[in-house]
Amino acid sequence: MQQLICFRTQLDGMATTLTPEQLAGSSPDERAVRTELASDAHQLLEDAEAALESGEPVQVVVALVNASNELAVRLRDRVLDEVVASSPAPDHWPL
Repeated sequence: MQQLICFRTQLDGMATTLTPEQLAGSSPDERAVRTELASDAHQLLEDAEAALESGEPVQVVVALVNASNELAVRLRDRVLDEVVASSPAPDHWPL
């Protein structure tokens, strides 16, 4: 759970730092992929919450949280990869 809280903080930081265009993606295909990743991750978290409330074994809840986390990491990586790729490189590196 601590890992999930930490990752949630990272995502919140990205959401407040980046522009909506950077978060959504630059192409319709990228927006569709990101939307699907976010939707699937959210659904898995809802499933984990329901499993927790219904008394499912902890292994089930952990598996759902881990699967959601994996999708969220993939989403984060896609967003950051595109932001970095679109950022101008410096003319020179300070010595």
